[in-house]
Amino acid sequence: MRKFLFLKWLIIVLITFMGSLYSQGNSMLDDWIVAVVDNEIILLSDLRSNTLQYAAQMGINPRENMPEFLKLMDQVLEQLIIQKVLYVKGIEDSVVVENRHVEDLLNQQVNQLVMQYGSREKVKEVMGSPIEKIKRDWEDIARQSLMAKMVREKKEMNIQVNRREVIDFFKNNKDSIPDLPESLHIANLLIKIQPGAESKSKAKARIESIYEQIKNGADFQKMAREYSDDPGSAAAGGELGFFQRGELVKEFEEVAYQLQPGELSEIVESSHGYHIIQLIERQGDKINCRHILAKPEPTKEDELKTVNLIKEIHQKLSTGQATFEEMVKQYSEDETSKDNNGDLGWWEKDMVQLKEFRYVLRNLKAGEVSEPVKTQLGYHILKLLEIQESRPLDISQDWERIENFALQMKRQREMKRWVDKLKENVYISKKEIIVSR
Repeated sequence: MRKFLFLKWLIIVLITFMGSLYSQGNSMLDDWIVAVVDNEIILLSDLRSNTLQYAAQMGINPRENMPEFLKLMDQVLEQLIIQKVLYVKGIEDSVVVENRHVEDLLNQQVNQLVMQYGSREKVKEVMGSPIEKIKRDWEDIARQSLMAKMVREKKEMNIQVNRREVIDFFKNNKDSIPDLPESLHIANLLIKIQPGAESKSKAKARIESIYEQIKNGADFQKMAREYSDDPGSAAAGGELGFFQRGELVKEFEEVAYQLQPGELSEIVESSHGYHIIQLIERQGDKINCRHILAKPEPTKEDELKTVNLIKEIHQKLSTGQATFEEMVKQYSEDETSKDNNGDLGWWEKDMVQLKEFRYVLRNLKAGEVSEPVKTQLGYHILKLLEIQESRPLDISQDWERIENFALQMKRQREMKRWVDKLKENVYISKKEIIVSR
């Protein structure tokens, strides 16, 4: 006797993920069509790779949390269907996606996977394919995703709100709009823990040894994975992805742009340490290169010098010998805020990024400076410039914030209506899976 069970995704996932997620996969299963949109199809392999990508970003492990993964998979399918609908619209409107934008997106996605799983080898184990094949498999999806994004953004730009709409929005939603959270206006003085001459000498000797090994035939990517001190690129064999002028450290960039594809640089010193650079390829004014970094590590003596300096600065502030602004100008090594008296701007109290900052700010009053506090960046002294208590939004004071809420809501409403209308004119079919037993 044959029974036909119609299941949405449970059978797919159990078969595909439990059996082949951590292997090379099953080509027959990968070729299953899970949805059709106009003349476009969505394969199980598309759904699987996209769901894994989102799961990696959200920290969902299919092996450990299958129910949550199933829920995510269903959501991803709906997103892929909408993406296909917008892609079809993009083809109708002759939207063009440049190859360099596709490459940028693919590199971004791959780098994210490497950082998530720790190494290219682990990505291969989890995804069932090496990085190069993943990029090839994802190229069409990436292009369609970018085209759909362009179509969506073009439509959204035409959706605006007028003054009357903002006023009506506030009137109708006043009770449900969240209060303006308590906010802090913060200034920062930073002293970094700088490595001394001994640390620099050891790092330079190490990079020179690595350089000689590469010159004598050692594989650059293998050496990067084993020895590079750059945690963001070491796992990817030192590959940084595409950058354009002005996005890299000056000393690094000047050398990298002079290289030919495959060429190896001499040792380059920057504020990060010592680098060996290899150019991979050029795309217009963008370059993709890999590097190995030997970063000088400060000694206990180096840190003690920093501690003594930050205590000296704090003593001057506490006794009124100097102002916070004077000390920032003279000593601070925070390049983003030094020229503005250390001003970091306004932060919602619960959204201050560094937990060490949150801890010292909780007991400060407006105008006070903190005790020295250590973070991964170095030693800081904070000044609490102003406090804005939590309060309900006021249309006369908070017009821009309320206008933005109104605009977001209108765009969500109008975009859903527009996409639903597009769907009415496009053939869409979700495929059920028939399991015979």
